[in-house]
Amino acid sequence: SFMITGSHPQTKETNAKFQQLTDRLAEMGIANNLTTLLPMQASLLTDISALQKGQESRLEALAKQHVLALFGLEEGEISLRPRLMLRAEIAEGTPEVAVGPQIINYAKLQEIQELSKRQRMNALIHGAASVVQEYFHLLKDELDTTSPELFLASKQFLAVSEAIFLLHSGQGELLRDESSYAGITFLSHNPQAASGLQIEARAVCFPILLHECAKGICEQLAVYGLPADQDLARRVMNTADRPGYEADMILIGYESWLNLCKTLGFSGDFEGNRSRTKFLIDFFRLPVEQFLLEYKQLTVGTMTEWAQCWLAKQ
Repeated sequence: SFMITGSHPQTKETNAKFQQLTDRLAEMGIANNLTTLLPMQASLLTDISALQKGQESRLEALAKQHVLALFGLEEGEISLRPRLMLRAEIAEGTPEVAVGPQIINYAKLQEIQELSKRQRMNALIHGAASVVQEYFHLLKDELDTTSPELFLASKQFLAVSEAIFLLHSGQGELLRDESSYAGITFLSHNPQAASGLQIEARAVCFPILLHECAKGICEQLAVYGLPADQDLARRVMNTADRPGYEADMILIGYESWLNLCKTLGFSGDFEGNRSRTKFLIDFFRLPVEQFLLEYKQLTVGTMTEWAQCWLAKQ
C-alpha cells in the first residue's frame, strides 16, 4: 500500500485519481512513460507561453474570480495574488523549509498526533485544489477569447504534467528539481490584508493556476488547525510539508475531498460553497484526537454526530 484513506489501505491502481489520469492519457493516445511525457510537456509549455503572452493579467483575474466563488469568498475577505509566470521564475523568493533538528519529537505522542492531523489537512488541501482545477473545463469560452488553441494546449499540458508528477513521482533528479515546477503556492506576510497573510499562487498555465489558488486558500484555512504552541506548529509543518510528499497527498486527497463533500452535501452555489469553507475552519480547529476521528469517518462517506450538529446549526 502507498497511503491510507480513512481506514482503507489503497494501492495506486485502485486510487481514483491514479485511474483517472491513466484513462485520460489513454483517451488522448499519449504513451504513459517519461520518454514520451517529458519532451511533450516541454513542447506544450513553449506553445502555451506564446499563446498566453500579453494576456496574463486577464487570465490571472479570471482565475481569482472563479476560485473565490468556489470557496464562497468575497473580494477583500482573503488576500490572493495569482501570477502566471515562466517555469524558471516559479520558485524565486519562496520560503525555505527548515531541515535538521526542527522537526517533531517522535517520542512524544502529542507531537505524533499533531503530525497526523497536519498530514490529513494537507491531503484535503491538495485534494480540494485538484478538484478545483477541473473547473478549467467549464471555462473554455473564456480561454478561447485569449486564443482558440489555448484550451486544448492547456488541457494536454495538464494531463501530461499530472502524469509526470503523480504517476512517475520520484523517478529521476529532474522531478525533484525546483526548475521543473509547474506551480507553487506559499503564504507571505501582508500588513494590509485582514489576516496579515497574502496567498502567493504561481503557475505556468491557467488550470494549474486554479489549482494553486485553491491550494493557497485551503492553506490559509488550515492555519486554524495548527497547534497553539508556535514552536510545535513550526516543527509540525517542517516535518509534514515537504515537496516530496505532495504527490501522495494529491492522490489520497482527491478522493478524500470528494467523499467529504459528498457526505456533507453542501450545495454547489455561492452560499453552499461559503458554508463549506466555514465548515473547514471549524473542522480544522477541532482538538487533534477529535479531528482524527472525524476525518477517518467523513472521508469514507460516514456522517458523524459532530458534523450533523454543525450542519443543523447553519
